[in-house]
Amino acid sequence: MSNHGRTAWNNMMYLAQGEPSYRERIDQLASITAADMRRYYEQTHTQANSFFIVSGNGTENRQKISAGLENLLRHLPEGERLTLPPRERTTPDTPAVEYREIADIFYSHRFVTKPLTIDEVAAAAVLRSVLNSYLKSSLFGAVWESGLAYGIRSGYSYHTYEAAYLISSSVSAKNAKPLFKLIVRQLKRVLEGKVTSADLAAANKTGEGRLDIALQTPNSLASFYTGDYLVYGNFVPVEEWSALRKSVTVQQLQAIAQKLLQSGEWAQSFVGPISDDEANELHALMATLRTSV
Repeated sequence: MSNHGRTAWNNMMYLAQGEPSYRERIDQLASITAADMRRYYEQTHTQANSFFIVSGNGTENRQKISAGLENLLRHLPEGERLTLPPRERTTPDTPAVEYREIADIFYSHRFVTKPLTIDEVAAAAVLRSVLNSYLKSSLFGAVWESGLAYGIRSGYSYHTYEAAYLISSSVSAKNAKPLFKLIVRQLKRVLEGKVTSADLAAANKTGEGRLDIALQTPNSLASFYTGDYLVYGNFVPVEEWSALRKSVTVQQLQAIAQKLLQSGEWAQSFVGPISDDEANELHALMATLRTSV
């Protein structure tokens, strides 16, 4: 075991949604055969289960590109479009704790709620920027300046049946409780609508810069559009997306924080030197977010 953060994630998903734990995933490897992989390939790699996003200046070569894609698909069976069923979600009473023998504590928290509209996705993107996208952002900056940890990760995801906000990183055992108090304090600031217009302006400026840097190549632009296309069946052009982000208000930021952090299920996992009592105390701290406001 070398990826402790991934282990914490697997164990959290095991608690919250019944997915295999890290140990179960390792145990499964010995029983997976070449025939299993072949069946999976044949089930998923079909014409009906494929889609393509073409990015770049393809105006003059549109017909050649289409012909090339059709030729690629010609070698695949027709098949059918596969859909993932909604996953059962629960809020466990206690966190998962495992592998206590390592040096530091790795933690993972996931808040899950109903699917997002495209306007809510824009608000979630701004929320991530406010909390975690630059050195002075309210969560990352506070953690950095406190000296309690080197950093912290947070971000959102959205799918057909659900949306989620994830907070994760690592911390020394002696700094865990003060760090969690700091995390809760900074998240409550957003939940209670205390983000200022200056915070919003700084987050938008950083977000725009990061977007400009990220979309320098056709490949990165195609990747940008893929998520929306998978979830909504269409996508918002970059220019419109940028305008959506800039239009997000403090009130919308508060509303999306409340939806993501308070309206659905949540789960928590720890890997490292932490007792059950200590883990439950940190779990209780995070639980106060559910009743804030």
